[in-house]
Amino acid sequence: MSILALLIFILKVIGIFLAFLFLVFCFVIFSGINLIVLVNNKDGILKYDFKITYLFGVINYRLNNEYKKLKIFGINFEKFKLSKKNKNKESKVNKKDTYSSDSEIFLNENDEEKDIFNLKQKDDTVKEKVEQKNSTNKQKVENKKSILINKLNKIKNGYNNIKDILSKILNYPDKEKIIKLTLNFINRILKSIKFKKFKINLEYGFQEPFQTGVFCGIISSIVPFLPKKCIKELNIMPNFENEVFLLDTNIKCKTSIYRVLLPIVMFISKEPIKNLIFRKGE
Repeated sequence: MSILALLIFILKVIGIFLAFLFLVFCFVIFSGINLIVLVNNKDGILKYDFKITYLFGVINYRLNNEYKKLKIFGINFEKFKLSKKNKNKESKVNKKDTYSSDSEIFLNENDEEKDIFNLKQKDDTVKEKVEQKNSTNKQKVENKKSILINKLNKIKNGYNNIKDILSKILNYPDKEKIIKLTLNFINRILKSIKFKKFKINLEYGFQEPFQTGVFCGIISSIVPFLPKKCIKELNIMPNFENEVFLLDTNIKCKTSIYRVLLPIVMFISKEPIKNLIFRKGE
């Protein structure tokens, strides 16, 4: 084989490899993303359920209050993590059982004094096991409480972040341009999403009535862009007297990375948004 033929063969292989990468890239970018969002905190407890299917069902992800699942080609990766944890627990339990059985064999003799000693030791071990179970139950209850507290703190932090963003926008010199660009961005994002079902019941109120009024103006400007054909329920009520945030949503939609990524890039590339995002000293 001559050098020219070898070079042509290498270029063909590189071209086939690049074409394959391009096809994979297009498949990833243009494939549909199905999303289901269920959020409810009317009873004072946040309940949520997010379902995402991507690449024609190759990737499935679900997150809710009780568990999270990630499936790729039908393989549940969360089960592998749980099985590893269970194996570690079983190995620890087996070690404890072997240790206790060896000690019982060693202490099992015919003398009456040693039999009495063994009975006392067994009673002590039973008491220790009961105390350990009680302590583990207490730890489980405390862990559940800490998880709930962390979730509530996350909600509060998100609520405070929204208020901080609103205050920054209100105090920013180019706020009119930012509001116009933001509304155009929301319009493009909503147009890039195909809604199948749309239900929102929202009651909101900030500490200051002025902030509630501003948020009410923003929402009223967004509502006309929502998909009217898919809306089954849309109740958005501002509360100017109390600080409250009650939400009940049920949204089913479909989009792709390309459709969502293009409006985001166009939005971030604008000068006022650039200055607001990358602004230093705040």
